[in-house]
Amino acid sequence: MPLSTASVQSQTRVVTVVRYRLAGTALPRLEDTLWVGETARRCLQGVFGRLHAGEASPTLSGRAADGSVMAGHRHCFYLPTDEDGDGQIDHLTLFARGRQGADGRDEGFQSDDLAALNCFTAMRNLGNKPDLHLERLGETSKLEEIPLLGPARIWRSVTPFIPPRHQKFRGTQRENPPDQLCAELERHGLPAARAIRPLSQASLCGRVLLWTDFQRQRLSGQGSRGQGFAYGFELEFEKAVSGPLALGYGCHFGLGLFVAVPEV
Repeated sequence: MPLSTASVQSQTRVVTVVRYRLAGTALPRLEDTLWVGETARRCLQGVFGRLHAGEASPTLSGRAADGSVMAGHRHCFYLPTDEDGDGQIDHLTLFARGRQGADGRDEGFQSDDLAALNCFTAMRNLGNKPDLHLERLGETSKLEEIPLLGPARIWRSVTPFIPPRHQKFRGTQRENPPDQLCAELERHGLPAARAIRPLSQASLCGRVLLWTDFQRQRLSGQGSRGQGFAYGFELEFEKAVSGPLALGYGCHFGLGLFVAVPEV
């Protein structure tokens, strides 16, 4: 559902979520989530640069004009997902809280971001892997319209959580993976979980994936990362919360992603 030029120029409503469906001769595996997320960011920045004389978008790139990293996780999350459970990535959800307005509300994607998102139709230059084509599904600021974003009380890991810091074995602060997960929830402005249950693997329509099966090291860029060990969890909150829940190292590219679990 592309935007018209006029609607981009006269945007007044807030857009925080843009959705795409992926198509191609061979869709990437769920294990390649991190690679797809990074590729989406690189290709989208290229689109933005071509439209805006080589400039970069702080919301899409995660960096301010002076090169500093944007604080508060307000920049774009590139979240590849397998939504039919066949083990292949078939959707891409872009989420950004964006700048905080004078009234304290999130501004989401800016009009120049939306112009680039409207022209984002393919991910090319993928090495030996086939190109991916993107069908834009729509945009919204209503998180409850997207199953990936909840709201729900129970959330389950679908990609591995990589602790951002090395685990400590001495002293009063051990910073084990659940401790770091709790700290990440707070850092992202989410409530504390009432219960945290470890998961040894991801299950997809009878197919089992170990957390170590996933790509866990970014191809470019940095980011705080501990030993690179991978974990999965089920989180239970006192009340329903809205996502996305993407936490830890590589969270802006699909690692540490949780999905809402319907309650019977």
